[in-house]
Amino acid sequence: MTGPKRFQPSSDRGLDRRVIGVASIAYVSLPLAIWMLGWLRPVFAVIGVGALLTGVGRLAIQMAKPTAGNDDPRRISWAQAVTICLAVCVFVGLNGVGGFGVQTSDWLKHNAILSDLVNQPWPVAYRTAAGEIALVYYVAYYLPAALVGKLYGWAAANVALFAWTVLGGVLAVLWLAVLSRAPVWLCLLGFVFFSGLDVVGSFFVAPASERWSFWSHNRTLEWWEGHWLFPSNWSLIAYVPQQALGAWLLTGLGIEGLQRRPVDYPYLMLVALALMWSPYAAIGLGLLSLFTAAAGRPGVRQLAARQISIANLAGTVVGGIFAIYFLSRSAPVPLAAAYVSPASAFQRGAFAIGLHQMSLTKFAAHYGCSTLLEFLLLAGVLALVYRKRDRPTERRLLAASTGILLALPFFNHGHYNDLVMRVSIPPLFALLVLSLRALASSPSGAARTSLAALLVVGALHPANMLRLNAREVWRRGALMQLPPVVSLFQLQHEVREYWPYLYQYISPADAFFFKHIARRFVAIDRDPG
Repeated sequence: MTGPKRFQPSSDRGLDRRVIGVASIAYVSLPLAIWMLGWLRPVFAVIGVGALLTGVGRLAIQMAKPTAGNDDPRRISWAQAVTICLAVCVFVGLNGVGGFGVQTSDWLKHNAILSDLVNQPWPVAYRTAAGEIALVYYVAYYLPAALVGKLYGWAAANVALFAWTVLGGVLAVLWLAVLSRAPVWLCLLGFVFFSGLDVVGSFFVAPASERWSFWSHNRTLEWWEGHWLFPSNWSLIAYVPQQALGAWLLTGLGIEGLQRRPVDYPYLMLVALALMWSPYAAIGLGLLSLFTAAAGRPGVRQLAARQISIANLAGTVVGGIFAIYFLSRSAPVPLAAAYVSPASAFQRGAFAIGLHQMSLTKFAAHYGCSTLLEFLLLAGVLALVYRKRDRPTERRLLAASTGILLALPFFNHGHYNDLVMRVSIPPLFALLVLSLRALASSPSGAARTSLAALLVVGALHPANMLRLNAREVWRRGALMQLPPVVSLFQLQHEVREYWPYLYQYISPADAFFFKHIARRFVAIDRDPG
């Protein structure tokens, strides 16, 4: 994607795509190496770490190569980088990470997982009356902080988690800047406030007497549709940074690869790296890469042949290890009555394809309204901006992102349909890149005005949530409140009447992975009383 010269810096100092790309590769890969060394038997750890280093090494070598001609993206000055860091610190610092700011309900689970990773031997396992049970979850986000916690304690682990999250957020903003070539201030605003038109959607579902005030104190406003949710960047940091950060950085790497080497970029390696950050986001990243690359019409055989590489072979090994680990959860887990949730809680999260038990007319109304307000109006304006033949990469990326998002509401998986919320992360990030690029480069004043209006209306809900969080922090008189140390089993015991927390994160300890691939574990007694 080429851009206007006025946003290209003249200085050779600062951060460019190569530095940002290599830093992102290191960021997403470090926790995977920690996991392999902490979870796998020595022989498998050597194989896994060797494959990981081989794959990311090839990615880093490709990223470090200079680009011929004048097509290199802008550089980010060190002063701009410091500004980005300070702004991301404020954003993350209001949203609960590490006890800073206000924690959402999902932080009950985040804190419990971090606590178990800090306070129990790896692999994490539990001894119960029903037998030994192991933790099986995509724990990449937590592992660097957990390692700090093992050395220096629970408070240090939370501070480290905050710093780790800020670093990931800074890299995400840097990707927005180098991919879009928009001004840094615009990329920061996009990162913090990018969202669908939730305020508009909620206006139609709110009680008539509350339509003009419904959004001002409603923390669940994004659920206005009721069956699926396309998350804002605010809600991703506030609820699921463990899934968002890796997805954003790997999507940035993927878009960079689609620009420069659309056919032979090692997408399989990217997907393998994403698995331990978020299997759902890995699906979204894989679909986005496949559809965008295929849209260039290279031919199926050519595309498949050019994907045969050392990096992708390494990705197959890495992804295979992670897949075997996650497949452990397919076995049923018997638990004592103290932990069992109602059957209805499990039925709601079953995988399904269709109309969510709605009539065709009702589904069409929900589907049409939500897709239109969440992303389709935005995609329509972007289609006008990128309609010219000299913007083929943008058009392919836009078509692939929009197509994936249009298909997602037909699927359901997870207690709150996590599939839609998390598979959508890579295509939504791509739409943000395209939006920022359009604002910076579109020659049409009408298109820029329409795009800006959509983004400003979308920003109302994230801005209001940040206002509420800032007010709560001011009211309590402390920026940080150290979370209590609570294990996953203690948490499930407390919420067993309405939420099957625990079943999403455990497997029998006699699963194939733990019998033959994992190092010997020490199970900790977690039965109540």
